[in-house]
Amino acid sequence: MQANSVRLVVATHWHSDHVGGIHRVLEASQSAQFIFSKALLSDEFRRLLARNPDNYLDKVSAPLAEIRRCFYLLTKRSKSWTSGRSPFKPIAANSIIWSGTGANGANVWALSPSAHDELASLAEFAGQFIELNEFCSGVSFKNPNYGSIVLRLDAGDESIFLGADLINSQNNYRGWQAVLCDSTIPKRKSAVFKVPHHGSENAHNTRVWSDLLCEIRHAVITPYLPSALPGSEDIERISREGCQLSITHRRSPAAITRRSEVEKIIDQTTKKRHNKTRIGEISDMVRYRKIISSDQEWMTEHFGTSHRVR
Repeated sequence: MQANSVRLVVATHWHSDHVGGIHRVLEASQSAQFIFSKALLSDEFRRLLARNPDNYLDKVSAPLAEIRRCFYLLTKRSKSWTSGRSPFKPIAANSIIWSGTGANGANVWALSPSAHDELASLAEFAGQFIELNEFCSGVSFKNPNYGSIVLRLDAGDESIFLGADLINSQNNYRGWQAVLCDSTIPKRKSAVFKVPHHGSENAHNTRVWSDLLCEIRHAVITPYLPSALPGSEDIERISREGCQLSITHRRSPAAITRRSEVEKIIDQTTKKRHNKTRIGEISDMVRYRKIISSDQEWMTEHFGTSHRVR
């Protein structure tokens, strides 16, 4: 793939499992526009970001380090940027972040975050108070999932729905409730759905399945192993929504406990071979393909340990 093949790099929200290493992707994608929540351009966030100087960047923890590296890269890139569009684009709900050409030109819509979720982000930035003589080594965002950027990709009469990590709220102006209640968002149903928040119950909304997805739908879960998501009950609950369900990663068997000297010998004798076999390894992923505006069904392909669940 060429460096100018990637058109958009989207930071859906600032959890390390979603943005870890994103500055490297952005650096390699020389023509890509960087998409992020416009809350990151607020005065509250700028003051927070200014507390970790460049010469201490290696001491800053993720996700703050990733934000700083991305912004530093975008500042450099803007000086030599020749495209007619900005190298970065802060977005909010109900906005088109990409518009293609032709009869089947693809449009990419951002359906979140809502204005109320942006306001909550600003309040959280302001609450991250640091004394003037103290170094800011990181930021502990309490609820970044509420500010997740949910995307819908429209092409011809087909749509793909990417749920990020958006979760439910008791407030109709936040989370999934805001997406469902916003009458200004053009409604159309999608056939492919990236299940939000690793399949967890706090992101499951039956109205999303009934109102925003087609009757025949394909769904994919991306696990988060440190939290053991999704659990068997999560998979069962999602399966009841009547979808062809896949998962991007198969859990490994429980680790075998060995004596430390045995582990050392195994490590020393397999390290060289292990490093060689990792190069060119197929990543765990699920790919969905279809010829737009045709009667062809969606084709699902599994790579690595990804597999069909139901």
